[in-house]
Amino acid sequence: MGAPVTSCEAILAVANAANPGAWGKLAPYLQRALEHGGEAYWSIEDVLAQCLSGHVQCWALLRVNGDLFGAGISTRIDYPKRKVWEILLMGTDPHTEAEWAQCLEQFKAAARANGIDAITGTGRPGWARKIGASRSKIVWEIDL
Repeated sequence: MGAPVTSCEAILAVANAANPGAWGKLAPYLQRALEHGGEAYWSIEDVLAQCLSGHVQCWALLRVNGDLFGAGISTRIDYPKRKVWEILLMGTDPHTEAEWAQCLEQFKAAARANGIDAITGTGRPGWARKIGASRSKIVWEIDL
């Protein structure tokens, strides 16, 4: 799956989506995330293609014993005034909030180490409070 960013009860690791064995384990978590609102934008095949092209980074969420409990994808956006890592999808096992919160702290540390100014993402109501977001906003969409 890749070298861990840091170590604690849960580990965030860069995942190698090009490895069919790894992708086979990551894909169900990402598919679960797609089923909660992402299917209008992506198919699981699209996610894999974006990972393989380098347009998005795939992440594995692991327990220290190596058991996978989630996966996510992010992308980097370089705005004129700030650099942002946007979390596009994240799917985890149920009731793993404490574990993925540790991975989020590691994601923040990795972002800082890469010169990133902010992390963004979208989610269902309540997520901003759960993750301690400093700001939240409504994302709206008009279908054409």
